[in-house]
Amino acid sequence: MQNLHWIGSRINRHWYEEYKASYTAFQEAIELFFLLDKLELKINSFEDGLKKYTETFYKLDLHYRRFMTFSDQSGFTDLFGDLAKKVENFYVNRVLSVLNEQWQEQIEKHPWNSEIVIHQQNFFEKLVRPLLQKKGKVFVVISDALRYECALELKEMVLQEDRFQAELMPMLGVLPSFTQLGMAALLPNKKLELDKNAEKVLVDGQNSQGLEGRQKILQEDFGKKAIAMHLKDFMKLDQEKGRLMTREHDLIYLYHNRIDKTGDDPNTEHLVFDAVQETQQEMIQAFKKISAFNGNNILLTSDHGFLYQKQELDEADFIEIDSTATGIGKLSRRFVVGQNMVNNQSLWNISASSVGLEGKTELQLPRSINRLRKRGSGKQFVHGGAALQEIVIPCLSVKKLRVGDVRKVEISVLSQTSVITTNQVMISFFQDEPVSEKIQGRTIKVGFFKETGELISDTFEINFDSKNWMDDLLSLKEKEGK
Repeated sequence: MQNLHWIGSRINRHWYEEYKASYTAFQEAIELFFLLDKLELKINSFEDGLKKYTETFYKLDLHYRRFMTFSDQSGFTDLFGDLAKKVENFYVNRVLSVLNEQWQEQIEKHPWNSEIVIHQQNFFEKLVRPLLQKKGKVFVVISDALRYECALELKEMVLQEDRFQAELMPMLGVLPSFTQLGMAALLPNKKLELDKNAEKVLVDGQNSQGLEGRQKILQEDFGKKAIAMHLKDFMKLDQEKGRLMTREHDLIYLYHNRIDKTGDDPNTEHLVFDAVQETQQEMIQAFKKISAFNGNNILLTSDHGFLYQKQELDEADFIEIDSTATGIGKLSRRFVVGQNMVNNQSLWNISASSVGLEGKTELQLPRSINRLRKRGSGKQFVHGGAALQEIVIPCLSVKKLRVGDVRKVEISVLSQTSVITTNQVMISFFQDEPVSEKIQGRTIKVGFFKETGELISDTFEINFDSKNWMDDLLSLKEKEGK
């Protein structure tokens, strides 16, 4: 990982901030290639796939996304041209395809359920209701298409905020992994039923479509103590109205849609990674606002994840299907819904009951990461299928503490002198501990001053934000040994 040290050595240069996006992009590419060489991308069972993805494999998606984000933001298209092609090819051919072809083999011989990961359909009973029973106020924030790795990065951002704690757990999403069904699964439910046209999802017999339908279902159990609203409207509330709402309601569902809205539009799907960044910042602001309104329990989750690759897809990546064939009710890029459909050997054919849904609806899904050919919709950003990136759903639990828990990293002066005899004076500083979520980096300004405070030399800024604390110490000792 010598290249990462090379990048780190430039952090204290005065021009670093101007080129920070470029350096970050290089760093993400290095991390991605390092992981690909280090990891054995092998899935031995359904549970093994979920475990490995949520513990390690998700990092490949994260580094790819961050590389593409920062290389675009750097403005140096030519500089990253060849590297971007290499990253893209490695990601699509050695990560997405390899992982999901193995995952497909496992899901076709295992029930759509897990003993190690909560099913999305059980979100309310397993995670929300216990908090309500403790007589707490529960805010459920649902950000459309916020996939697992994006939420994990968000967790790290939350932990850097003073007095905030966060824990992340994965959930197994519903099939097909699309908005109407995913949103319904996050409501209190005993039975979910998808109609043959995928236009309506019934929750215990009630239509769950739209904000009004979801609020009605919430109020079946909790009456006027429950409310559903768009996050953008919630963020407009002032302190008085916000605290009043918290007092009057025990259960508040807030809906957010930036990633999915950006990705589902063919004209903007190329901006979906920028939408992830914007969503993360908006979630931080939402958590702060909820806390200011005395919200003491926050659960952030999503309806589904997504697949995204920047390059144009090959013809071989598409599956041809007749949308007018008998029984087809809805055809999307990643799933077909209908009744009495003819089995298609190119697709995974399953019944609704086999994935925990009621009714006689049938499903057909492209295997691995393949898409169905369909006019008018985006191609690079898709969801609805059973790929790991689509069906591993995050649940981020956020709480605010009473006491501040963030501080700056400690620094020591290792060598100094009381007498200046030459024009050059060597002074060594050492970072005493690694930075982490709650121990933040520190930038110091170094120079010589009179006792009166008057500056009598040039000044230099030194940044101390190393996470590889022991590596830096060993490197310093090696230099001293030389």
